[in-house]
Amino acid sequence: MGFSAEKKVGLFFFLGIALLAVFTILLTDINIFKKQYTISILFERVGGLERGDKVTLGGMIVGDVKDLVQERGKIRVLVNIDRDIEIPRDSVFKLGDIGLLGGKRVDITWGHESSGFIRPGDEIIGESSPGLSEAIASLGEAGDSMDEILASIKDTTAKIARGEGTVGKLIAEDKVYNDIRRIADQLAQGRGTIGRLINDSVIYDDIKKFFADLKKIIKENRGKVQEIVAELKETTPSIKKTMKNLKEITEKINKGKGTIGKLVNEEEMYDEARSTLSSVNTASQKLTDLATKAERVRIYIGAEYAYNTRNKHGLTKAYIQIEPTPSKLYQIGVSVLTGEGTEAEHTDDPHTEIDAQIGLRFFDNHLTVRAGLLEGRVGGGLDFRIWGKDIVATVEGRDVWTKEKDENIDPFLLRAFVDVHVWWGFYLRLGGDNLLDEPGFYGGAGLRLRDDDIKALFGFITLN
Repeated sequence: MGFSAEKKVGLFFFLGIALLAVFTILLTDINIFKKQYTISILFERVGGLERGDKVTLGGMIVGDVKDLVQERGKIRVLVNIDRDIEIPRDSVFKLGDIGLLGGKRVDITWGHESSGFIRPGDEIIGESSPGLSEAIASLGEAGDSMDEILASIKDTTAKIARGEGTVGKLIAEDKVYNDIRRIADQLAQGRGTIGRLINDSVIYDDIKKFFADLKKIIKENRGKVQEIVAELKETTPSIKKTMKNLKEITEKINKGKGTIGKLVNEEEMYDEARSTLSSVNTASQKLTDLATKAERVRIYIGAEYAYNTRNKHGLTKAYIQIEPTPSKLYQIGVSVLTGEGTEAEHTDDPHTEIDAQIGLRFFDNHLTVRAGLLEGRVGGGLDFRIWGKDIVATVEGRDVWTKEKDENIDPFLLRAFVDVHVWWGFYLRLGGDNLLDEPGFYGGAGLRLRDDDIKALFGFITLN
């Protein structure tokens, strides 16, 4: 086929998508040429932190704030970190003030390298700390409270000086002094209950009698005490014999005699025991590492439908996507083509095609390159995240069917579209299909759920 008007329209549409991606890069804070990785930090409050604010590690700038998202009573702060910076997993993430004139930054306090290092896509819990404005407000409140306390003390002192109140009357009243002096005289003269107790000789005689009785009791039981001492003397040889036996046993153990002695002194058995413990520790560590890697794997389940208005074909897909790391993905699924002139128009059981692709992500996970089987034929695609995961532009192509079912497409199938996230896992698709041959409008919708969303959905269904 020649270069018709439809091909020109498709070419201009493709160029428009490319220009849109370029202008998005130039007019936003996305820098695909800077090698960085993204982590998310959860804060209870951010105190005015904004996009583009700096991230420091020990006072050195190592990245910037990419985005802030409010979710479930907390604020998720997405930050870009220079790829050559390794941050220990137990490091502390706090918010700091830039100066007296305002401004915020994310400060990282270095942790221990033995805890491992943070990987791209990890989620960290940040520690919220009061900013400069909150501290100044607290100092102002403390100052007001101190002024009130000083004023109250001053007022109380003045009342006491004037002889007002209970304490003031006691201090100003001479009668109180005279009463205290009179009580002291009564105690010295032995008058009153306490005075008689202090000066009464009967108490002294009772104490003297108590010690005399105690001395008598000890004297009467002296014979029993001597018997106890004699029994202890008779037991002493047995104790000595027991200590001697213990000494002999200890010497045998030290010389490697007997079962226990061999166990204690045999180096081979010690080495075997140590080797066994080492093997157990190694196996335990491998299980721990395997469990950690399994927790980081992300699984997505999706289904979508798109329609070509020109040839009136509908494409339905269902797939499973596995991401062992944030920069790698595996996708497998099936697709069915329906509409005028397709197999589904003549049979109730249309043949399904296999989708099986491998993808790698570059430029801080903004660009994804896919290759493999696309709708049963060799193909691939490019996915570019224009705005996080909410807006994704895609260009994909594949070889065409010529034998089993002639698609009559030359030279190959090329489509370009934009997915816009609407709510939860739902998204809308707008673009063009078969751009190099007979371009047509391509639109549809889909649902893509992550493993956490699937668990939450099943939990909700179970409760109901």
